[in-house]
Amino acid sequence: MKSTHSDQDSDYSTQSTTDIVIPLRHYHAYLLRVWREDELTPWRVQLENPHTHEVLGFPTLEKLLIFLDEKFPAGEGVEK
Repeated sequence: MKSTHSDQDSDYSTQSTTDIVIPLRHYHAYLLRVWREDELTPWRVQLENPHTHEVLGFPTLEKLLIFLDEKFPAGEGVEK
């Protein structure tokens, strides 16, 4: 079944896993986990790539933001 709720030209249908073609340059998905042991400890962050099951850990939210800024630079892909 194809989604009718998207204005994008890309087809992200999920009829079967062999038919799925997701342009990796245009789509990234992560499972985000944020937790802390108690109210006195800083928040910890973990990202998991659901496609590869790669897990990345970050000791602070700031470190996560640095990673995201480096992975997805502002202005990348913008035509000039």
